[in-house]
Amino acid sequence: MLSSKCPWCAEKISTQHLGSRKRKTKPKWYQLTRRTQVCPYCNNPVKINSKSVSGLLLFMPLLLLGTSQAILGKTFLADYYLEEIGFALAVTGFIITLFTIKLDKAEDL
Repeated sequence: MLSSKCPWCAEKISTQHLGSRKRKTKPKWYQLTRRTQVCPYCNNPVKINSKSVSGLLLFMPLLLLGTSQAILGKTFLADYYLEEIGFALAVTGFIITLFTIKLDKAEDL
C-alpha cells in the first residue's frame, strides 16, 4: 500500500522510513536543500517519482472553489453540490497518490 521498492537494493520501504544525509557536493544556487533522502538499507540516494504524485492535482478543484468563495464572498456554489464534489476529488487524489507512489534513483550531486 504505502511501500515501494528501493531502485538500488529492491527492498520494500515506505516514504516515512527514508533517511536523510548531507549531500556530497555543495548545492547549486537554485537548490534549496543540502540534504538528500536515502534508503535505510543500502544508504543510496532516492527520490520520489514526480509522475506518481500527479494524483494530487485533484486537489485543484477544491482549492479553486475555496478561493472563489473567499474572493466573491458568496456560497452560491453549495446549491450545485460543488463543495462535496471537490472534497471527494481531493480525497480520491490523496488515495491515488498513496497507492501509486514510486521511488527513483537520485544522483548525489
